[in-house]
Amino acid sequence: MPTGSTFSRWNDLTTLLIDIASTDIAHLSPSDTLINAARLIARLGISSLLVLDAAGHPLGIVTEYDLLRAMHRGLPAETPMHEVMTSPVITVPNTINCHDAYQVCLDKNIRHLVI
Repeated sequence: MPTGSTFSRWNDLTTLLIDIASTDIAHLSPSDTLINAARLIARLGISSLLVLDAAGHPLGIVTEYDLLRAMHRGLPAETPMHEVMTSPVITVPNTINCHDAYQVCLDKNIRHLVI
């Protein structure tokens, strides 16, 4: 792994999560459907979407795993996000370092954080 890569900086307590985090976040509304989420995730090649209220505040998150679980349960493609999203969203301050953010993920058994 090259020196100075993102991966080598994870355990550096001075590397902030905000410095390596995605900033172009895809989102849907609570009334958007599973099929819309699946299409957006596939088109953008991403693993999760935020579910935002009308004011732009995060209400939940929908991941590829949530979509697979919904399919396994036989939910209709028109099922709204608010029925399958994980809520509340785990958020962290923009001052958190990568090591501490990773620990939050381990402690909460999650893979996505909102800054």
